[in-house]
Amino acid sequence: MDQNVEERVRDLAQPMWESAARPYGMALDFWLMAEQMVLEMMTTVSKLQADAVVNAPVSVPEHRMWPPDAVPVARIQRLAECMWDSAGRQYGMAQDFWLAAERHVLAMIRASTAGTISPQYDEMVEELGTLAPEAYLDRIRIMAFYLWEAAGRQYGSALDYWLEAERSLLHLLSNASATVSPPAVPPEDRASA
Repeated sequence: MDQNVEERVRDLAQPMWESAARPYGMALDFWLMAEQMVLEMMTTVSKLQADAVVNAPVSVPEHRMWPPDAVPVARIQRLAECMWDSAGRQYGMAQDFWLAAERHVLAMIRASTAGTISPQYDEMVEELGTLAPEAYLDRIRIMAFYLWEAAGRQYGSALDYWLEAERSLLHLLSNASATVSPPAVPPEDRASA
């Protein structure tokens, strides 16, 4: 395994293990989970980069491109810790927050490298991708509050509104990454263009 990849895995595995109250005999499980997360991130970023090259007519600003070996371990860690803190640091739920943070960060990466839909939409997606984890969670919290108010302030279902807000935000990000891009120009046609 590449030394950079191993460092990223270690940087992710250790805090995951610690947030689960350092269960004896399970360090390898957390290492394997972190390794899978890092490899999935690297694969996603590499695929997005390859797609950007193939679909060259869709211009993605250089500041939004991710290097193929970029894995935002620190971003996943910060977002997971913020989610965990917000939920009262429940040790039995730590792994769920790590997986949720990974899902959100992957959605941000995909959205940030997608082609543009409209300048306003593109600006909103870029802003979400650059928010600090605390501010990102505040966006979800505010959206959940508005959903709760719109439904008549039904007490006892706060988690449902939080999950709905989270799904809405992920849907927004996934729509940005699912933009219809123009068909790739075949190599023989590129030479003549």
